[in-house]
Amino acid sequence: RMNISSKTLLFFVAVFASSALFAQYTMIRVMDQWKQKISMKDTSFDPLLADAAATISTETDEGRIEYLNQSIRPVVLERYQGIFGDPYLNKKFSQAQLMDAGNQRVPLGPVNYNAHSARIEFKQGDSHFQFLPNYFPRVMLTNGSGVEEMLVYGLIPGLESKYSTLLLNSDLLKVATHLEVSRAENEGFSKFTGSNHTAKERFVPVKSLYLSHQGRWVRSGFKVKIIAKELGLEKEMKTFVKKNKLNLKENGDLLELMTYVNGLMEEN
Repeated sequence: RMNISSKTLLFFVAVFASSALFAQYTMIRVMDQWKQKISMKDTSFDPLLADAAATISTETDEGRIEYLNQSIRPVVLERYQGIFGDPYLNKKFSQAQLMDAGNQRVPLGPVNYNAHSARIEFKQGDSHFQFLPNYFPRVMLTNGSGVEEMLVYGLIPGLESKYSTLLLNSDLLKVATHLEVSRAENEGFSKFTGSNHTAKERFVPVKSLYLSHQGRWVRSGFKVKIIAKELGLEKEMKTFVKKNKLNLKENGDLLELMTYVNGLMEEN
């Protein structure tokens, strides 16, 4: 028969394994691995390569480790349990280049952007943590098409505490997209769509387009007529979109159109 002290011990073990403490323990374990690999100068180290550590803004191994240690926070793996869908920018976690305030790069992966928490996250096996944006305000993230895209923290006025994707950055025209993910009750949605999902909540993604012309950011839309209200050139844009069969909700197609528009603006 189990005595009271044994029951109490098992209870605390169960709580530890299912709480944020477990996630924090996982983070500490990962950091210990980083310290060991950096001290050994192990060039095969994954996810943080030994030569990549030299790109961080400090000169000593201890300083680099401390910089990384301060930049990450644990993630509770079960936080979105019972919610239909996911809050991430890309379907899969992929390779990235994290950039500090001095624009020095740290190759890391697998990484993704959580548009609900507005944090860059790393996930590999049982290891899952997020980065504080003031340590890495810019990220080159590989999208589902294998193309690198620049995420910038605080790029859009009114969205200073979130990352947005900067597609085009020229003297005449800047173009960015922003993904906002909220949570909503799932009951009505399931009935409307005939879905069999029993989740009480669902993630609701909303993607927006922002343009900066003549020094100010404005929210636009993914239709030529709406974009033309800010930039003009509606006829030229319609012809270009039709000729090239572009879907402006796809970042690659949108960038193709905006690069064309920027070229027309430079000619005038």
